[in-house]
Amino acid sequence: MSIITKTLVVATAALSSMVITPGAAEAATGYDRCPPGHMCLFDLWDGQGAMAYFKSGSPDLALQNFDDRAQSQRNNNSSSFCAYVNKYYDNSGTSGTYPPGTSGNFNTNVNAYSSLRKC
Repeated sequence: MSIITKTLVVATAALSSMVITPGAAEAATGYDRCPPGHMCLFDLWDGQGAMAYFKSGSPDLALQNFDDRAQSQRNNNSSSFCAYVNKYYDNSGTSGTYPPGTSGNFNTNVNAYSSLRKC
């Protein structure tokens, strides 16, 4: 075998044993960060900023450091969620209902939610 043939055989063997791995998947951004089966609140518009996510809600969003902070929402759950201005689902103040599959920004005057649950 000539030296050129030996070099080609070694090079071909080396290339055939290489494993090509795809690059890391891009991290989800915005509303897409909300996991399936959850209701997500974000502290900035358009699903940006810090996120808190729930399967059934919270009687006091201060427990998640999200009291009066939510600016936008994504409902990735199969149930509607109700958000309340007051803690413990007290609906004497303003509240909002968010059906499954919805996402969007809260009215700037109504971003003061303090509790959240399936409704």
